[in-house]
Amino acid sequence: MGALNWSRDNSMKVTPLIITKVIQGIGYLSLNRPAALNALNQEMVDAIHYYLDEWEKSEDVNVVVLKSTSPNFFCAGGDIKALYHHYKNNELATIEKFYTREYALNQKLSAYTKPTIAIGSGLVMGGGLGLVQQCDYRLVTENSEWAMPETAIGFFPDVGAIWFLNKCPGYTGWLMALSGCRANAADIMYTVLGTHFLSSETLEVFYQGLEKAPTHTDARACIDILLENMSTTPQMESPISHFRQEIDTFLSEEDLSISLNAFELLLSQKLGKSEKQWLENVGQGFANASPLSLVVTHQYLKKMRSASLSAVFETDRKLANLFLDHGDFIEGVRAKLIDRDGMPKWLNADLYDVSVQDLEPFMNALNEKN
Repeated sequence: MGALNWSRDNSMKVTPLIITKVIQGIGYLSLNRPAALNALNQEMVDAIHYYLDEWEKSEDVNVVVLKSTSPNFFCAGGDIKALYHHYKNNELATIEKFYTREYALNQKLSAYTKPTIAIGSGLVMGGGLGLVQQCDYRLVTENSEWAMPETAIGFFPDVGAIWFLNKCPGYTGWLMALSGCRANAADIMYTVLGTHFLSSETLEVFYQGLEKAPTHTDARACIDILLENMSTTPQMESPISHFRQEIDTFLSEEDLSISLNAFELLLSQKLGKSEKQWLENVGQGFANASPLSLVVTHQYLKKMRSASLSAVFETDRKLANLFLDHGDFIEGVRAKLIDRDGMPKWLNADLYDVSVQDLEPFMNALNEKN
């Protein structure tokens, strides 16, 4: 397994991308690629697969904890810069392998037989949020910022996001999927994306409590008791909760263009400074997104509102390939992360420019039975 979880940094010291340790029945799996905000590459995905498989069979591990070596971020998503270069080099099989293994990893976590805990402190985006959401316990701290910003790079919220964002109250998950807005700790708890809030200062105490608990007898009961005693409420306002009624009103419209027009009217109202700033950030997310990505994501949210997790992952696989061949993904990554000019040349000028022909391959995929 050594070849899968070791890499060299700029100082030429050998550095593990995944650091693992087992203490008193608790298996810690820490993401350790700080220079890339722990963006998941093939080595990391394969390594996590390996350890989950080994620990599920091991009598020495009763609980698995997914965390980061950095307090500032858990994971910024998949390594899309690498995928961009693979595409430019016509290494399509490499891209297919990555998505297949990444989605399989999420599904493995969802069906894992031992309790899993994700420490979602700091920035958690895209593929990182996909990992967190398939864990039994999804811990939030005051530093947490969670987002699915894929429409801004001409992609769609994948890694099962249509499944877990559709479980958020009302249309709040739709707002995150379409605008890519960042949710703070209070938002995360309100939308039920997180299960427990802990102060970041108490995480070490939480780990110590886990290690002292008799998890070999009833691990879930031990975790439940520990979290019941330690979890608190975030001491900050939730903008998503504050604007819940307005979010539900404008996103419940059948036509996405009508929804966004209604959002513009909301933005024109007299608002407090912090309210207006938050709404402007959301509006900027809509404005910066690929029109094609917005329309496809909106259709995906509607059509798969009650779909199973496995059906969503099957559709994710189809759409990922389509966005490479027929979408804005490569151009979005170029503008955002490669050339960094911030000026993507989207296939469509705006929502009204997205034609039936543009949507056809995507709608065919959404209408197929999985």
